[in-house]
Amino acid sequence: MRPPRKCQWSEQDLVDRCNLRTPERPVPEPEPVLLPIPEVIRFDQISKWRNELGRDDWFDWQRSAIAKLAAPTKSSVTIPPHTLDFVTIALTIKQEVERQAVLNDDSPSTTGARIFEVWSDELSRTLSLEGLFANSREADTLIVTDGSGTRNLPSGVRSFGGAAAIVIRRYSIKVILLASKNTTSGEMEMAATYEAVELVTRRISATVVVDLSDYECWTKADLECLRATEFRSISHDRIWRGAVDSLLCWSNGSRAARRLFTRRHTSSHMECLSDWGQNLNEDLPRSLRIS
Repeated sequence: MRPPRKCQWSEQDLVDRCNLRTPERPVPEPEPVLLPIPEVIRFDQISKWRNELGRDDWFDWQRSAIAKLAAPTKSSVTIPPHTLDFVTIALTIKQEVERQAVLNDDSPSTTGARIFEVWSDELSRTLSLEGLFANSREADTLIVTDGSGTRNLPSGVRSFGGAAAIVIRRYSIKVILLASKNTTSGEMEMAATYEAVELVTRRISATVVVDLSDYECWTKADLECLRATEFRSISHDRIWRGAVDSLLCWSNGSRAARRLFTRRHTSSHMECLSDWGQNLNEDLPRSLRIS
C-alpha cells in the first residue's frame, strides 16, 4: 500500500536531491532582533556610585586594577633602644662632607643633587641598624630626611630653601644635599624624600626600608589612594609622582615579594642626646652651607 500523496516526495524533489548541479534552496534569514538601547551614563552617575559605595570601597574599586605598592600606610617600626649624640654625629658628617665638597669628590644625582659617601668605622658603629625592625622584619636600609624653606603662604611667596637626606646601610652611609632659590618648605621636604627614595629603589638593592621624616604629609599619606585619584589633592604632585613611581617599579621587581618600604613620623628640632628615632638630619641644614 502506498502512503498518502501528501506524505510522498514529489518526482521533482527526488530529481533535485540526486542532481548535484541543482542549487540548494536558499535558507530564509532570521528576523532581526531589536535590542534596547542602553541608558546613557549621566555625568552625576559616577558621583552616585561613589556615594553609594562609600569612601573606602570606592578607593578599593579604583585600586583593584593597578599594581600594588610595597609601601603600606600603616606599619610597625621598632627603633633601637639606645640614644644618640646628634651634635657629635652631625659634626662628624659635616667635616667629611666639607672635605669631599672641596675636592669635588661626590656624585650628582639625576636631578643635580650632590651625594656624598661618609662611611667610617666610628659612624658605622654609632649608626648601626641593629635592632631596627619593620613589621617584625629586620631592616637593611634607613632613610632620614628633612627640608626647610618658606612656608606655603596664601600669597604664594617662594624663596631660598634646602634639604638633606641620609641613607644608612651596613657598609654605606650616604648624604644627599640639595637646594633651590625659589621654593617652599613643603617642596623641599618632598624633594629630600624623592632623592632618597630614588637612591634606595633604583641604585641600591634595598629590601626592607625604614623612612624617618617629620613631614606628616608623606609619612601618613595613603599612597595607593593618591595614585587612584591622580594626586589631585596635593601640592607638588610632580615630586610625589616621581617618588611613588620609583616605589612602584621597586615594588614589582624581581624580588618584589621580599620588599617592604615603611614610613614613620618623627619629631625634629632635637639637640644633644635624644631618642634614636628622632630626625638626625635636623642638625645638618643648620650646620652645613648648601650652595
